[in-house]
Amino acid sequence: MIDCVITNNEANASYAFAAGGGICNRGADVFNLTRCTIVNNHAGVDGGGLYSSEGGSTTIVTNCTIAENTIGIEAMNNETEGAGVHHLGSGTSIALINCTIVENSMTGGGNGYGGGIYFSSGSALDLVNTIVVNNTTKGAGTMGRQVYIGVDIPGATQTTSLVSDCYAVRAEDCPDFSYTSAANIATTPSSCGLQTYYDVTGQQCDCTRGKYPDRRSMWYC
Repeated sequence: MIDCVITNNEANASYAFAAGGGICNRGADVFNLTRCTIVNNHAGVDGGGLYSSEGGSTTIVTNCTIAENTIGIEAMNNETEGAGVHHLGSGTSIALINCTIVENSMTGGGNGYGGGIYFSSGSALDLVNTIVVNNTTKGAGTMGRQVYIGVDIPGATQTTSLVSDCYAVRAEDCPDFSYTSAANIATTPSSCGLQTYYDVTGQQCDCTRGKYPDRRSMWYC
């Protein structure tokens, strides 16, 4: 999928096992998303923006924005995972390259984990030049608001990525992210969205292309 805008979709929010509000990938050998915006979608349980699963599949997401997606059912105390991205499946892998994953959230009762990314039971997670900040969980899921890494993860890697919070069942599975300081995030709203993102020099990024411009670099707002 190339140059797509995926918005205002819902994965049956009244059904307790609904997954993949924006996109649900179950088992494609190689699934590519390039220059796509996935915003304001909802799933009842997992993967408000993107849900990817099944053994042997490879998911590659490049220059994409995944923002303001939600998961959860208001009237239920259900556990939810991955408001932005949910990925699982033995022998699978997912790479997020030059992506921005922000302002994804959870609703309803129960606990939620991985407001930005929930990664479990896979083979590899790789974040390259990617921002994962300002996502929220719910209930007891205060660990891993941005990235949650579950069990049986042979490898999680990163290159020049900004992730303000990572939790792993085995602490050593969280990579040492290049940028973690909240100082890279403005404290007041801007015309470019709920938050404006800054590069490491403090230079405000380019807002001229709209709220969610094409992310050819991680330092666009």
